[in-house]
Amino acid sequence: MDTGIIRSTGNTKGPMLVAVGMNLVHILGNSVAGFSHFRPSAAGEVAKVGLPMFFSSASWTMSQVVIFSLVATMGAEQLAARTYLNTLESFSFLAGWSFAMAVQIQVAHLFGAGQMERAYRSLYKALFWG
Repeated sequence: MDTGIIRSTGNTKGPMLVAVGMNLVHILGNSVAGFSHFRPSAAGEVAKVGLPMFFSSASWTMSQVVIFSLVATMGAEQLAARTYLNTLESFSFLAGWSFAMAVQIQVAHLFGAGQMERAYRSLYKALFWG
């Protein structure tokens, strides 16, 4: 949200450099902390989960780029309106995202503790309410 405010003033380079710096810190931190006990066989397991998620996220991002590009051809006012409406739309998803993250943590905790039955019950209960 803060980077959006900074970008709207015309300073797009600053937030981009901060994001690049954060990614470099994450890469360095992951290589030190996360891969100290790395198993080569884990790469295949990570790819099975990570690649579909990557393509899902990438396709959504590309669709947003296309939409914003089309709206940008309509003019600055229309682009500003789309940006504001996109922000307002995000608020409608806030409760659902929060609920989903809470359930994800709970199910992962139960799964890690070996309580599979409780994990499934918790998941299905969340699907019912969600």
